Amino acid sequence: MVTGFKIVSKITKLLLILLIIGIFSVILYFVLTVNQERKIETEDLEANLVEQINSDETTGPTTKETIVASLPIIALSSNSLQPGDTLIVKINDPTFIGNIIGELSSTKTDFVKLVPDGGWVGIFGIATKASSGKRNLIINYSNGLKIEKEIEIISKKFPITKLVVTKELEEKGFTPAIIQDNVINKENILLGKVLNTYTPQAYFNKAFQAPLAYIKNVGAFGNIRRNGNISLQHLGVDLEAKKGTPVYAINSGVVSFEKELTNYGKTIIIDHGLGIFSLYLHLDEFKKLKGETVQLGDIIGLTGSTGYSIEPHLHFSLKVHGSSVDPLKFVDITQQELPN
Repeated sequence: MVTGFKIVSKITKLLLILLIIGIFSVILYFVLTVNQERKIETEDLEANLVEQINSDETTGPTTKETIVASLPIIALSSNSLQPGDTLIVKINDPTFIGNIIGELSSTKTDFVKLVPDGGWVGIFGIATKASSGKRNLIINYSNGLKIEKEIEIISKKFPITKLVVTKELEEKGFTPAIIQDNVINKENILLGKVLNTYTPQAYFNKAFQAPLAYIKNVGAFGNIRRNGNISLQHLGVDLEAKKGTPVYAINSGVVSFEKELTNYGKTIIIDHGLGIFSLYLHLDEFKKLKGETVQLGDIIGLTGSTGYSIEPHLHFSLKVHGSSVDPLKFVDITQQELPN
C-alpha cells in the first residue's frame, strides 16, 4: 500500500510539471505572436510615411519634429514676477501676417511689430494686489494657432510709511480724511475714465526713457502711507526735482488728460497705445495740451509742488491695462527688451 501511494504521488508531481510547462509554452507563444504583429505594423507605418514623403515633394514631411520646429519662438522677460512688475513677451515670427492677441489673468492685449523684422511684442502689467500663484499666458493667432506659457506670481509685502500732512498743507485745507476722499472718491474716478480706455495700436516703436534728465527716487513705488485709520498706497514714484525742471515724455503718444486737480495738482496723462499710460503729477506748468501728439523726449511740462505736495518734485506713475506698475522698473525692462 505504501508503494502504491508513492507511485501515485510521483505521477501527480509529473502531471503538475507537465501542466506548468504547457502553460508557460502558451504564454510564450502569445508573446512572440504579439511582438511579430507589432513589428509588422511598425514596418507598414514606416513604409506609408516614406510613400507619403516621396509622393508630396511640395509640402514635405509632416513629422512631429517638423511641426515643433515650425512653431514660433516665445521669449518672456521673466516667468517669475511680483506685484508691480512688467512682463514683456516677444514672439520671433516676423513673416506672420495677421493678428496676435495675448491673454493673462483675463487681461487681453494686442501684439505689435515694433520694427519690420523684429518679431512681435506684447506687454502686461502685474497688479499690486495680484495674489501669488501660477498663471497661464495664452497667445492666440488669428489663423487658429494657440500657444500657452506658464508664469508664476510671487507675493510681495509693501512697506508702511507715514502719510505726512504739514501745517502749510493743513492751512490749505488738507487733512488725511480729505486727502483720502479726494483720491478715492473724486480724482481716481475721474482719471479712471481715461485710464480704462484701450488703444489697440502702439504709438511707440522703441524703448521708454526716464521723464527727467536726473533721477533720484525719494518716494518708493507701492509704499502704503498711513495716518490713523487712513491708508493710501503710493502707486508711483516721487522723483527729486527743483521747481521748473523740464519733464520729458517717456515715449511717443497722445496727451489724453491735462488738468489741475485738488490732490494731484497739475496733471498730464499720455496714452502710448496698447493700454499703456504715463502720468505726471504736481506740475507747475503745462507745455502740452490735451489731444496733442508728443514724441519721445518732448518737454510736456515743468515740475512744481501743486496739489497735495510737501515740496517740489515729480510724481511719476505708469499704468498697463489698468494695473499700476513700478514706472522706473518698467522703463528699465523696456530698455532691455525693446529696440533703443
